[in-house]
Amino acid sequence: MRERERGDYWRQARAATLNFDLLLEHCLLNDDMLDLRNDMTDFFQPYDGAPDAWWPADVPAYEFEPGMTTDRTVRLYHLHGSLAYLMHRPTSQVFKMRAEHVRGAHVYDERLPAQARPSTWTPAVIIGGRKEMKAAALPYSFAFAQLRRSVTDPEVEVAIVLGYSFNDPHVNAVLSGAHNNLRWIVIDHQARDNREAFSERAVRALGSENVEFHFNGANDPDLPQPDA
Repeated sequence: MRERERGDYWRQARAATLNFDLLLEHCLLNDDMLDLRNDMTDFFQPYDGAPDAWWPADVPAYEFEPGMTTDRTVRLYHLHGSLAYLMHRPTSQVFKMRAEHVRGAHVYDERLPAQARPSTWTPAVIIGGRKEMKAAALPYSFAFAQLRRSVTDPEVEVAIVLGYSFNDPHVNAVLSGAHNNLRWIVIDHQARDNREAFSERAVRALGSENVEFHFNGANDPDLPQPDA
């Protein structure tokens, strides 16, 4: 597959990830990979100045603006938040910084732990229990609403689920509401003796028999090609 074909395949993508890390975002933005920097949005916009005195000096801030109008066709949603997302608790505003600044400014190993209590800043990620309740607040509620909108849109023909266990009830509730003609492609690494149980769990969660499984991960040779 030529590089241009790979880019064209992604240009109408709606990508939702449950991971906290920035791997998918890196793939979308990297010039040597999908190179979609000018086509992608995660609905954060440059913020003028620093949100407050805690914010690291000389580190650009980006504010979450889910109501923004955009003509960018590649939309990335972090369903459980991201390690680059930080919530300003006094105002409930959500900001992000670039991954290199998270590391360079020692946000997690120094700045966040050093805050006086109660903390002014906290990571905007969903961890632990009560995920369904936490997902009802911004920024997560926006991401889940957009996922629901995508899988119920009759013009969306294919949904690809990569590396998901089908063990999160609040996620399954959205997936199971998809329109009846949606074709599902499920990609995962599963040992041969786990595949039947995993398949049954996935079909039950999706509420659909129109599911195609690939159990050798993203490099499975039987995966359909983007131009197929």
